[in-house]
Amino acid sequence: MTCPYCGSAVNIVDSIVIYRTRSYGKAWVCAAYPKCDAYVGCHKGTDKPLGRLADKSLRQAKSKAHKLFDALWREKIKREKCPRKVARSAAYQWLAGQLGIHAEACHIGMFDTPTCEKVASLCARYFR
Repeated sequence: MTCPYCGSAVNIVDSIVIYRTRSYGKAWVCAAYPKCDAYVGCHKGTDKPLGRLADKSLRQAKSKAHKLFDALWREKIKREKCPRKVARSAAYQWLAGQLGIHAEACHIGMFDTPTCEKVASLCARYFR
């Protein structure tokens, strides 16, 4: 795997390299880190990335998209008294339809910045 931002190799490391004072498990990090600020964490206890390698700008876009998207499905739980899994699944089905993609491919962690911005915009409509 190579970094999409600088072309350097990407290595798996303990996330303490990124966060300095605490480990959150493994992470994939650009070999040019911190000069190239690209990294992505891993699913707990695995080497499987949580999404795509991201620089600061993309991480911020993903964070904003997730914040609004998560608020959307949590609101569904309150409104309809449905289980978390049902609400999240329905929200991802809705989002996939809005984006014109298959639900299986609908993962904010894999989106680019423009798609994250679109997700944030779509979800924000419900909180105006």
